[in-house]
Amino acid sequence: MKFSEAFNKTLNQFKISGNEIATLSGLRTATVSEYRRGLREIHTDNLEKLISALPVEAKQFLFLHMLIGQMDNEGIATLLNAISTHIRQEKSAEQKLEIELQLAS
Repeated sequence: MKFSEAFNKTLNQFKISGNEIATLSGLRTATVSEYRRGLREIHTDNLEKLISALPVEAKQFLFLHMLIGQMDNEGIATLLNAISTHIRQEKSAEQKLEIELQLAS
């Protein structure tokens, strides 16, 4: 999924207006509108401003749609497996640290 599609979908999903995101990001409303319609290439500094202006849940929604929109089912399955493995490894590391702390006290 293109950035403009994912960004527009995010704003609609979280009921954030173009004016509101422009105010929060410090960008002009016309610039935000052009990004939403895919009429303008987004530069890194403006992308950072837009993302920073979004609530956490909206950021997650945007990233998910940008990432998954580019993948086929096999790619999505691979991504979910990688996420699952990462979570299990973090949990294992936390459990190991907890045991070490218990032994040390």
